[in-house]
Amino acid sequence: MQDKKLPAILVAGALSLALATGVAAQAPPKASGSKAKVRQPLKQINVKGKVNYLPVMGGYYIRSKPEVYKIANQDPTILADLFKSGKTLTIVAKPHGDLLEIISIDGKPYPGVKKPKSP
Repeated sequence: MQDKKLPAILVAGALSLALATGVAAQAPPKASGSKAKVRQPLKQINVKGKVNYLPVMGGYYIRSKPEVYKIANQDPTILADLFKSGKTLTIVAKPHGDLLEIISIDGKPYPGVKKPKSP
């Protein structure tokens, strides 16, 4: 008789433990006095790299040591000269995933592409 009670007790204990952890996982987080920190999107980043050109990648892009970024606001007249120079540049930009919207290059404002005027 004792041999039949032990497995039943173990199964009941495991079941109650599983139910208790499931209920605890579904409970709302407890307020600890401070608000939960939510990561805000970056407003600007600084990238050091070179401007390169590859038509297959969609035109001009920035090659930095950790990553490669495609330029969202390409201005071929400015970027062609920077590509030919081969210099490492300091670029301030707004990130949009792997795309960068350039704000300035080496401290000089970057106009980017001119937006078409609406009729």
